[in-house]
Amino acid sequence: MSRDDLTTGDLEVDVAPDMGMYRILPQQGYNPAFALAEFIDNAIHAFQHNNEALSTKYLSVTLNFFTNEYEKNKNKRNSIEIIDDGPGMLKSELGRAFKPAKKPVIEGLSEFGIGMKAASVWFTDTWELTTKNLLEKEHHSVHFDLNKLFAEGSSKITVEDSQNDSMISNHGTVIKLTDLRSRRQLDKAKTESICNLLSEIYQRFTSLDSSERVLVLKASIDGSHPKPLNYKAHDDNTILVSPINKSVTRQKKSTYYAIGEERSWYKNISFDFSHDGISAKITGFIYILKTGRYDTDNPGLVLFRNGRVVVGTHEKDYKPNKLYGTKNKYRSQRLYGELTIDGLPVTYTKDEIDFDEDAFIEELLRQEPEVSLFCNQCENYRAEKSIEETVFISSEDDIPPPANKPSPKKTRSSGVKKTAKPKVNKGKSQRKTILDYLQSLKESDISNLGLIKFIDELRYQIIADRPVSAALSLRVVIEKGTLARIKKDFNDKYSRVSEFGIQALINHMTNNKSDFFDNQKDVSVFKCVQVNSKSRQFGDVLVLNNIGHGGFNPNSAEIESMIINFQPLLDWAYFRDD
Repeated sequence: MSRDDLTTGDLEVDVAPDMGMYRILPQQGYNPAFALAEFIDNAIHAFQHNNEALSTKYLSVTLNFFTNEYEKNKNKRNSIEIIDDGPGMLKSELGRAFKPAKKPVIEGLSEFGIGMKAASVWFTDTWELTTKNLLEKEHHSVHFDLNKLFAEGSSKITVEDSQNDSMISNHGTVIKLTDLRSRRQLDKAKTESICNLLSEIYQRFTSLDSSERVLVLKASIDGSHPKPLNYKAHDDNTILVSPINKSVTRQKKSTYYAIGEERSWYKNISFDFSHDGISAKITGFIYILKTGRYDTDNPGLVLFRNGRVVVGTHEKDYKPNKLYGTKNKYRSQRLYGELTIDGLPVTYTKDEIDFDEDAFIEELLRQEPEVSLFCNQCENYRAEKSIEETVFISSEDDIPPPANKPSPKKTRSSGVKKTAKPKVNKGKSQRKTILDYLQSLKESDISNLGLIKFIDELRYQIIADRPVSAALSLRVVIEKGTLARIKKDFNDKYSRVSEFGIQALINHMTNNKSDFFDNQKDVSVFKCVQVNSKSRQFGDVLVLNNIGHGGFNPNSAEIESMIINFQPLLDWAYFRDD
C-alpha cells in the first residue's frame, strides 16, 4: 500500500456482478461465530501485510453485541459492531472489497473475496462500513441496504467521505450489522456461545504464550465493559505416561499386561500429503490424554490453517472414522492432536476442509505408522487397573501362547498344515468361515500390535463390504506377516528382504526356494508363491497391486476368493511348523 493508491472525490462502487447472488447468500450454512470470523480474518490479514507502517505490535478487534434484551437503546437491539484498529482501507480498495468474488491482491486469511459480503448478508440486509486509512485524511463510509438496491434495480452504492468518526481515531475500520434477521437474533446465552467459539478459533493469535500472537480480541454484551476472548484450555490435558498395554483372553480369563518401559504417549507429526492435485506439508503433534473426555470435551484433531482453527472445536469435534472409529471407542475419549494444514483447500465458509478425508488419514497412518500404536494404546489402557492386576513383561514375546491352539493337520500328499481353510459348510457361510480364520491369525506367535491392527482392519472392511479397502488391508496382512515370519525363523535372510514390497518379496521367495521352503512340507506354499510371482500374468498379487493403483475394482466375492487362494502362504507366515 502506498500513496500512489490514494483516490479523491466521489466514488461509486458496483456491488454486482449478479444481484441475484445476494438472494442466495442468506441461505448459506454459516455458523454465527465462523461468519463473524470473516471480519476478524480480514482485519488480521490487513494488519499482517501492513504492520510495518503501524506503531503497534498487536491488532485490537472488539465485538460489541446488542441482544434482543438490550434496554438502554432499543434501536440497537439485535445488532453487532466489529471495530478494529488496523491500517484501515484505502478509498481505492473499497471497489474490490464490496464486489463479490473479487479476490485480494495478497492471499492469506483473506482469500476468496466473498467472506465479508457473504457473512454480512447472512446476518442482515442492512449494514455499514466506515474506515480510515493511515495514509489518508478522510474517513470513508458505505451504507449497504439490499432491499433498497433490489427496489431501485441498482447495483451501485456510494462511498461517502467525512473528516472524523467518533469510533475511529487515526486508522481502523468499523462494521455495523443492524436489524439482524429473525433467525440470527441474539440472546445472551447464544452470544456467550459465539464468544467462546471465537476464542477457540483464534487461540493461536491471542495466546500470551504463542509466538504467533498478534491479536487482542475482546467482546462486550449489551454495553458491558469489553472482556478479552482468550481461549482457556481444559483443566486437565495431562499426557499419558505408561508402558504399552495389552489385554489377552485365554480360556475365558483376561490378563492385563504392561509391556516394556514407561513412555510418554506424545508424538510429533510431519508428513507430506499429496492427493488429487493438492499437496501440503502437514506438521503438528498427537498425544493420548491420561484422563479421557467424552464427546466434544475432547475435540479430537484440531486442524489449523493460516493460524486459525478450521475444524476440531468443543462445539463440533473432528474425529475421522478411519482414525477414531466409532464414537464409543476409547480413542474418541483419549486421542488428541493439533495439525497445521496450510496449503489444503477449505470451503468458502472456512469451517470445513475440502479434501478426501480418507486419503488424508490413510497417508497419515502410512507415513507415521506409530499413530496406529497410539490408537491401540487408547483402546488397551485401563486407568482403573491396579499394580496387583497388571502383569509386567519385557516384550510381547513373553505373553504365553494359547493353551488350546489347534494342532496342525497334515495332508497325505504334501504334509502341509491346514488351519481352518475357509469353505462353505451347512449353516456356516464362506464369509463367516473367512472371518473366523482371520481372527485366528491374531493368535499367531508373530502377531504383534501392528499386525493385529491390520487384521482387525481387514475383517472390518470385509464386514462393511468395502472390497477395495479390504484388498489394501489384505496386501498389508500378507506382506507384513510374511516378513515377520522371515525375521523370526530366517533371520539371516531378513536384512535382504526387509524393505521389499509384496511383489518383490514374492519374486525373491520364488527364486530362492531352498532358503525358505521345505521340499516335503511346503509344496502347496511354494505353489502359492510361484503362482503369484512376476512371471505369472494373472496372479493375485498382481491384482492387489492393480487395486492399489486404481487399475481394478474388485467385488467382495473376489476378495474372499483371494484370501482362500492366499491361505497356504498365510498359514506358512502365521502358523509355520518349527
